[in-house]
Amino acid sequence: MRRLLIGAIIVITMCLFLASFTGTASAGLLKCLDMHCKCYTKGGKHLGGVTVTMCWKWSKLNCEICGGLKQTLKNCNKKYKECNNKCEASDCEEVW
Repeated sequence: MRRLLIGAIIVITMCLFLASFTGTASAGLLKCLDMHCKCYTKGGKHLGGVTVTMCWKWSKLNCEICGGLKQTLKNCNKKYKECNNKCEASDCEEVW
């Protein structure tokens, strides 16, 4: 029984390792849900929101915004000219 358990752990570990090189992780094995973040002016006026893509980070074993907060702010500034390239973003929630 113990050998079977150790064998299963090795197989799962190898699958996860191979998935990181074949792109399977981003294709569904460890799929990260997109997030929707709210965009605000520096004065706090809510303008709307943007959808941001999440990426699996093997080093942290979790999902993070691809490109980080800088990418989210860039998306807000591109969508809402009212920010004059000084948007703020917060209140990110998963898109189901």
